[in-house]
Amino acid sequence: LEMPSQDIESIVSTPIINSKCSNVKRRCDTFLPVFTWGPLKSFIVECQLSDNPSLPPDLQSHVTDDQRNFLRAVMNPLHRHQFLQHNQYVETIGCQNATVMPFVNLVESKDNPRTILLVQVVNELKDLFTPSIINEFIQSGQIPLDIRSRAKAIVSRIKGKDYQEPDKKVLNAAYNKGLRALNKEHSGRQNVMITLEHTVYESLSEETRAILFPEGSDFQYQYTVDGVKAEFTIETPNGPHYTVMAPSHVVFGDEKSDAHRIMAIKRTVASMAVNNDAGKLSDADFESKIGIFRCFLMQWFGFGGSQDKRLGDFNAARKYAIGKNLCNPHFGRAGTQMTANRVGKDVKQPDVIFLRTFLGMNLFNALLTCCGKPSSRDNPSPLDDPLQREKWAQERQRERQREYRQMNGERIRKQQRVYREMNGERIR
Repeated sequence: LEMPSQDIESIVSTPIINSKCSNVKRRCDTFLPVFTWGPLKSFIVECQLSDNPSLPPDLQSHVTDDQRNFLRAVMNPLHRHQFLQHNQYVETIGCQNATVMPFVNLVESKDNPRTILLVQVVNELKDLFTPSIINEFIQSGQIPLDIRSRAKAIVSRIKGKDYQEPDKKVLNAAYNKGLRALNKEHSGRQNVMITLEHTVYESLSEETRAILFPEGSDFQYQYTVDGVKAEFTIETPNGPHYTVMAPSHVVFGDEKSDAHRIMAIKRTVASMAVNNDAGKLSDADFESKIGIFRCFLMQWFGFGGSQDKRLGDFNAARKYAIGKNLCNPHFGRAGTQMTANRVGKDVKQPDVIFLRTFLGMNLFNALLTCCGKPSSRDNPSPLDDPLQREKWAQERQRERQREYRQMNGERIRKQQRVYREMNGERIR
């Protein structure tokens, strides 16, 4: 039985707690987590769950019942549940013994670059697929070649990562405006703690800071076991109060360095220790979270490994450390990615769900037909009917076999030409 090494214990050790940080949290019974910006996934979740989601003005006025019912049917319910629960937890570092308000995106998901791009794509496709073209398509399944080419050109603009960060100027303007609004909304409430990431705090102008943190505000810092700043609380004279922390989710991020992940664990442990001392995180939950980090590090470092010599598998370690289905790549139900692949190679599951939701079934079938996959209400995509997956898979297999035969045939013909030329040279 492998025991945690001294190296691992030094990472998950509880630091000396600044009681002034925990005291101000102890007096708060309501926590308001603030996110930086909302991704496309957040927008789709909002459209499904909210009766009145905030939509881009050039998309449409509201989400219809048919669209909401489609989203409820097609979205992976486990992913949706974990997505929302994780967002609330990660921005409060486990403040479970308190009221945690719904998180706020300072830049709304409708203003995310990926959402904006997809709104443009939907509107251009709606302009392209005129009523006469769609009526002819419904009757005969035919679409003019020039329309097919233009439709493929429009969706080809969906490229790159679906998790796109807004422009820095947009972010900074939204951070200042959003926090001023929240501060005004909760002004005078001594029981409210607003939690935000350090990047948001750094973006605040001097004028905004003077409003949020007036004269007499008390800044108290909590450090990691290594003496690195983990978070700080700001107790204002009249409330609301603030906690500024480093993001904890980078521990399991794909694009972070190993040193960054280890430092994020130490900061998270320090923040949890303060919340535990404040009575907002129970002893049992605190020990459970520490145990999860300890097991994660043991599997990541591997038997006989250390933080300087990691012998384990990070992906395998992460799989068991995070919430079940939290990083499930299947945002939609079975058949979603299969459908997305036929629209474009860079089209992700949230993209294709967005397109189908706001184009409607007839226009979406027309788009698939333009992309080389004839579809109709009687012959829908796996996104609309998961039972179509087997049929699509068989058809795709036949297409690959044809492509292979064509490639193999071309290779044989090329070899024959080379042979004839070589043989001709020998004859001469």
